[in-house]
Amino acid sequence: MTDMPAFYPRQLISAVEQRIQKGQPVHSIVLWTRHPKSLLNLPLYEAINRWKGLGIQIALQLTVTGYGGISFMNKSGESVMVEPNVPPARGVVDMFGDLVQLTGVHALITVRFDPVMKIVGYGGMTESNLSFLPVILEGMHKAALKSMVYSFLEPAIYRKVVRHFGKAGLEIEGFTENAKIKTREFIDKMSEQFDVVASPCCVGLFEQTACLDGRKLNKIKGDTIEPDYKELHRRPNCGCTRSIDLGGWPPKPCYSGCLYCYANPVISDKLEINKG
Repeated sequence: MTDMPAFYPRQLISAVEQRIQKGQPVHSIVLWTRHPKSLLNLPLYEAINRWKGLGIQIALQLTVTGYGGISFMNKSGESVMVEPNVPPARGVVDMFGDLVQLTGVHALITVRFDPVMKIVGYGGMTESNLSFLPVILEGMHKAALKSMVYSFLEPAIYRKVVRHFGKAGLEIEGFTENAKIKTREFIDKMSEQFDVVASPCCVGLFEQTACLDGRKLNKIKGDTIEPDYKELHRRPNCGCTRSIDLGGWPPKPCYSGCLYCYANPVISDKLEINKG
């Protein structure tokens, strides 16, 4: 979906403030972003601290796949990017400690290694972002972050995604059931070395999991009045708790420009942060 913290922070703040002013209860705000710097800069940094002062819990779902700023040689020998306007993984990893200070609780941060990709480019060569996993896990370990989720990029699920890759001169290579099982074993083994628990997100082959887990959020907050834990069930194997999407629908244009985005990406080499 649209990266609201990076590109529409003022609209995000306004949506939260309207609920507060109307006296509507806000248990937790879960911020999803590929651009953690937006959380540490104005106007969001000030708003987040104000919300925390009101007793609202702030949680983060932080996407880092490793492909931010990485160029591929496509089938025509041209240089292209899958995530043209996303910060490099190393820069995001270096901010993990600052983000822990922002939330105040390590367990309120989940790193999304999402999606796991196999991409075919020049000469039929296949590359996978699994090669970046050790860097991300090492950074999580140093910041004492324990929770990671991941999914798989599949061809032919969203035709617009296939078109985006085709225009870029790249091809998505799918994962067979056996490949998914072996990839999970690899991720589990590596995550265990860094004291991280990695969970599949909406992968039909595996068990149901919850990225947005209301029971976990309530346990961390310690509220005696529990929220409604009704599950969304929008996608198979999704156990996420019902929530309100502050991004709205239809999704606003997202300037990260990720080729695999199924929402409303602006496929461009230009980036304008904080459009508000």
